[in-house]
Amino acid sequence: MHGITSVIPAGIFKSKSLLYFSTFLLFVTVIGVLHLSSNTTSFSVFSIGSRGGGVEQGCYRYKTASDQRLLPAEQLKERHCNQSFPDAIIIGTKKSGTTALRNFLTFHPQISTSKTEAHFFERRYYLGMDWYFSLMPYATPDQIIMEKTPRYFVHPLSPRAIRTHLGQDKKFILILRDPVQRAISDFTHVFFTTSTKEEEDQQRQFDLDTPRMSNAILRRTVDALKATLTDEQKTVRSYVKKLENQVMKRSWVADTFENTVLFRNGSVNSENSIIDTGIYVKYMKKWLAVFPREQFLVIDGEEFVYNPLPSLQKVESFLNISNFFTHDTFYFDFRKKFFCLAQPFRSCMNEAKGRTHPLVEQDVLDTLRKFYRPYNLELMKLLNLNFSWLTAT
Repeated sequence: MHGITSVIPAGIFKSKSLLYFSTFLLFVTVIGVLHLSSNTTSFSVFSIGSRGGGVEQGCYRYKTASDQRLLPAEQLKERHCNQSFPDAIIIGTKKSGTTALRNFLTFHPQISTSKTEAHFFERRYYLGMDWYFSLMPYATPDQIIMEKTPRYFVHPLSPRAIRTHLGQDKKFILILRDPVQRAISDFTHVFFTTSTKEEEDQQRQFDLDTPRMSNAILRRTVDALKATLTDEQKTVRSYVKKLENQVMKRSWVADTFENTVLFRNGSVNSENSIIDTGIYVKYMKKWLAVFPREQFLVIDGEEFVYNPLPSLQKVESFLNISNFFTHDTFYFDFRKKFFCLAQPFRSCMNEAKGRTHPLVEQDVLDTLRKFYRPYNLELMKLLNLNFSWLTAT
């Protein structure tokens, strides 16, 4: 796939009037957020098929799951491939299977997925809509474009910013897993990336979260743009940071999971985002204040882990696309203990996924489940949904 730098417009942010307008929209959005915070269609004609040593789909060729390349210009023209803003966004939640979901959806013939987590409608908002557009994948006219950034769900800017810039009709996919298990997984991730600097290494390695080097290229591009920011962009960036500092919880880890999520007196530390992220109803209310309920597909994260097929079929129905996934699409990796891609080729996420979780004492689990239970019940009523993990919380 082409590097991010090759698709960023050379004249980005040269139009002051556009920037002033974007800055004005941000001020309106930030003020509003601060106030809130105190059945089936046909397959693409270019469906999956092997040719030339790879697998072609839509506007791309896959030699392996880690090697996605844009087709030559003449083929893009023949297939009427173009970039566009997303039709659907996977908004969360962190450590709930969003990467696996996006990976599987990548191979649906009627979906074209962005391979980078843009983080645009939050910390990179100051870079502007031209920059965001440059990250979008190419798609044929009968493909849906999809983006994934799990942090959108908990960020106070995201709902109103998306409505302002993308409109009212977007669809959102949200995975909610048992908040206790999500917290353990989040702790494990933060602990490893903090203690081993694994995150830096992952920027230089491929996993199924992004094509090879694409995250590193994206971050280097962002760093380069920071050196050329206009005064207006600096103002926007400053306001977003201020908003985050005022509203958002921060994550941190101690030597153990128990010491991370509980105070010394045994009460739950909800000031840590590892815990706070699992108070799903708090964030769901903010999204439903901006978008109607029917524009959200909420997936049971535990059911998705144990059997992804029903969840993917729900996605197909929600997006009004053809049934593509079958049991033969997946295989179960007994070592990693989750499902992986079997077709069009076998591929699984790297070693950063499926890490061994710490053993947690039963009394700690009971304390956390008691803490989350009223929030979970409120969530169930709000969404008119039951979850398999509610019996455990």
